[in-house]
Amino acid sequence: MTIRIKRLDHYGIVAGVLDDLNIVSLPDKHLLQDDKQEIHPGEAIKGTIMNGLGFFKSTLVA
Repeated sequence: MTIRIKRLDHYGIVAGVLDDLNIVSLPDKHLLQDDKQEIHPGEAIKGTIMNGLGFFKSTLVA
């Protein structure tokens, strides 16, 4: 049995703060949702913030 440990740093804290501040739900109330979109605008904003803080090693794909 192999145990792998991953360091998550501040993923959960930052994601939780963004959720507490309604960063995801607030834009969704004001921006139109297109049926062709796979994610909501608020989720895209959250991903952009997390990516901008350097939590992801790869760029976001459009």
